[in-house]
Amino acid sequence: MIIIVNLIFLSIIFYNLNKRKQNMYNARVERISILATSFLLALGLIFNWSFDGEMLGYVTALNASLSFFSYLSSAGITSDNFNCRMDTSIFIISIPFDRIDGIRIIENHDKIQVKIKAHSSEYYQEYKLEAKEYIETLAKGLGPF
Repeated sequence: MIIIVNLIFLSIIFYNLNKRKQNMYNARVERISILATSFLLALGLIFNWSFDGEMLGYVTALNASLSFFSYLSSAGITSDNFNCRMDTSIFIISIPFDRIDGIRIIENHDKIQVKIKAHSSEYYQEYKLEAKEYIETLAKGLGPF
């Protein structure tokens, strides 16, 4: 059973990292996300050491943490769509530009905050300033919401 769980984690990791590889611009990963992933890994390792101690348990803890981090780090912009995190899934969803209802851009000192409205939901992402021109070009074609 635990091998099936590990295979599921690995499929999630490969799917999300494949989406990340397609990105022209990657969304920023917040520090709290990195801390949460580290905490999840430490907690999994401690529980496995305390209760089980088998090598497969350590591999499962590592796969769970990598799955979580791949989900948090795979959002971005490709040439055809936005790769967004969904609140109800651990997979990255690709939203084609023609399915987006609008984009709102908020510029801060060192980052750009983007709100994307599509599928009756709003998706929030942050990018480095280098993506500003591309995002503004997309926003002009799609319009605000």
